[in-house]
Amino acid sequence: MVLSGAVGWLASFRLTVDDRRLLSAPGCRPPSDISPVVSCGSVMSSPRGGLFGFPDTLIGLGAFAAVAALGVTAHCLERGVVPSPRGVRDVVRVIHGMLLAAWHALIALLVPTRFRPYWSSPPRAVT
Repeated sequence: MVLSGAVGWLASFRLTVDDRRLLSAPGCRPPSDISPVVSCGSVMSSPRGGLFGFPDTLIGLGAFAAVAALGVTAHCLERGVVPSPRGVRDVVRVIHGMLLAAWHALIALLVPTRFRPYWSSPPRAVT
């Protein structure tokens, strides 16, 4: 969890920097625009990019920092660095594994759902 939280935070930070660049120069193309299918610039400049009145990338900064903090806390509880009753350590260990499995299951379901139209349609000529 610590590693995935740190990597997610760095990616969210990079997207926040790209979002700021896009605000200052609307014609710029962020490096995260990999292809017409995977394009962050069009989403960041759309109304969905600031759904709550501020850039959504800021939510990622806070959420991934929380994931990393939870990972550190779980690690410290499992190793006994933080004194806690045995029952708490057992619950943390079980929930930690369940959260990791649920996260992987969610990604495994969302990726095919999101990209199915692109994978099932015949390739189109780009003009």
